[in-house]
Formats: sequence, structure tokens, C-alpha cells
Amino acid sequence: MILSLLSVLVCADPAVDLGDSFSNLGNYNQAITEYKRFLFFNPEGSKSAEIHYKIGLAYKSDHLWDQAIQSMNSALKRTKDLESKSKIQIDLAITYLASNQPNLALLKLMSVLSQPTSSQLHKRASFLKGLTEIYLFNWKAARSTFKTYFENESRFHQIDTIINQAIKSPRKSGSVATILSTILPGSGQIYANNWVDGFNALVLNGLFGYTSFSAAKSGNYRDSSFLTLFLWMRYYLGNRNNAKQTAYQVNRKQDLAFAKLVVEELQAIWQEK
Repeated sequence: MILSLLSVLVCADPAVDLGDSFSNLGNYNQAITEYKRFLFFNPEGSKSAEIHYKIGLAYKSDHLWDQAIQSMNSALKRTKDLESKSKIQIDLAITYLASNQPNLALLKLMSVLSQPTSSQLHKRASFLKGLTEIYLFNWKAARSTFKTYFENESRFHQIDTIINQAIKSPRKSGSVATILSTILPGSGQIYANNWVDGFNALVLNGLFGYTSFSAAKSGNYRDSSFLTLFLWMRYYLGNRNNAKQTAYQVNRKQDLAFAKLVVEELQAIWQEK
């Protein structure tokens, strides 16, 4: 009888209620303090998973991503109910996305979708999976996910049109840019539409190459070696690497623009609901 009474008192700990109140008011730091106060006295109690989850949500609301991820993972380890685990994994995926870790977000969402969960959680995980694939610029996978997600064909068509444009849009090859700048410094950057860097690379490499050659021609081999090894080779190799990076940046900028269009279209669809 006494043990039962103590158990009720522990479960109704005022620290949890106080933490909930602070969280509802947006005072997440104080809410976390109260939740941790409860865990200090009940580290492995029956409500420990729930409290770790609440701490994770508070950190997430306060944009403290690393702490949120750590707390949610602690909650996940302590949770046995499949539906609750799926809910935590979805919030973890959202937090991974917010912290710019889409690959980890995708793993959590795939885990949810591979398990028998409620249709509501499954649909939410499916939507977030498509969004994550957009952020990863995995256009074909995103198209497949959203095609399954959208029951309304007209809504999917709007998304599919943008994804098709992203897939068919021409891209710059990092390998081609590197080869071009190996043959003629600056030409790789020009190929990647960066004329300023391309012209600078051409002029600087030409200047240092000519100076080094002139020094060697006049018999000043020491200066020629110094110019070749420490200046010209530095700019020449840097020009090759820069050409590859420029091509990558051009492709990324293009992908980001299409991703933004998809997200805006998704927002418009949600506002229609």
C-alpha cells in the first residue's frame, strides 16, 4: 500500500508539471531544468523515456540541435512502444534536417517507414522523406516518394514538373573542368561560367610561368627553381582544384534553386488544405 502510494507521488512529480508549464510559455531553459530535476531523482523510472523526449523537444524549440539529438536518442533507447518510437524518430529526423544532417534524417525516416505504424505517422514520415531527398538533391528518389505520397495527381504534377526540370537541367563536370585547367590554366573556371576567376588564373599562371622561364633562360636557375616550385606550381595546382570546386558550386547553386521552388510549391499545397 505504501509502495503504491509512493509510486503515484513519484509519477505526479510537480517538477514535470512545472516543466510542462514553462515549456508551454516558451521558457525552454527553465523547462529543461525542471525535467532534469525529475530525472535526477528518477533516472530510470517508468517516465524517464517520456521526460528525455520532452527535454529533446525543448532543446529543439530552442534551436540547440546537438543537445536535442542527444536527448531524443536517449528517449529512443528507453522506449519500447513501436508507435512512440516512430514518433521520436520523426522528430529526430526533423532535428537532423534543421542541423543540416539530411543523411541521418533519411535513415530515421526509412526506419519509420519500414515498421508497422499508424497511417498518420507513416504519411508524415513519407512526406519528410521526400523533403529530405529534395535537400539531398536526389531528384529521382524524391519524385518516387512524392508520387506515392500525393493521392491528388494534379498536386503531384506541380511538384513533378519542377523535379523534371532539375533532372534535365545541364550540369558542369568537375572532371572536365579539372582537365581543361590542367591544359590551359583558367579554362576550367571559364567552362564553369566563372570568367573572373578564369581570367585571373590565366594571367597569374602565365605571369609566373613566363618569369620562371625567363630566369632559367638567363642562367639564373636558383631563382627559376624558386619561382617554379613555390609560386608557379602553387598557383597552377590551385587553379586545377579551383576549377573543380567552381563546377561543383555552379551545380549546387542550380540544385538549391530547384529545391527552393519545390519547397515553395509544397508550402502552397499545404496552404490549400
